[in-house]
Amino acid sequence: MKLLLIPISAAILLSGCSTLETKPYNVGTHYKIENFPTLEEKIVYLDTTGIKEKCQPHVEKPSLIAMACASINLYENSCTIYIEKNAPQHILMHEKFHCQGWDHQENGKLHQGYNKWLKYNASKNNTVTTKTSE
Repeated sequence: MKLLLIPISAAILLSGCSTLETKPYNVGTHYKIENFPTLEEKIVYLDTTGIKEKCQPHVEKPSLIAMACASINLYENSCTIYIEKNAPQHILMHEKFHCQGWDHQENGKLHQGYNKWLKYNASKNNTVTTKTSE
C-alpha cells in the first residue's frame, strides 16, 4: 500500500506566539477542503527536541520554529498531532483544524495531498468516504 503522509507544521516566530490566534478560519487566510474525510485524531506530547525532530523539517521558512505539526495519513484515516507539552491551547486547536481539512494556502500541501489521494482511490475504483458539509 502506498502511503501519503502530509505533514503540516504550525510554525511560529518565537517572538510572535500571541499573533497565532485560532479564530474560525476565514477565506483569504485559511482554506477548507470540501468533502475532507473525518480523520481519527491522536495527540502526542513531546519535548522541544522531539518537536524539532518531528516537525521542524517541514517548516518552509528556516527563521520559523515549530511548536506543533499534524501528520495526516488519508490512507489510514488518521491524523497525529505532535505538540510541545506546554504549548498554548490555540496551537493545539490550529493543528486540529488541519486534521479537519483546513490548509494555509488555497492549493497548499494538504490540498495537493488530498487531490492525489482522490486520484489514487479513483484509479483503484475504491469508494471514498467523505464528510459532507452541513
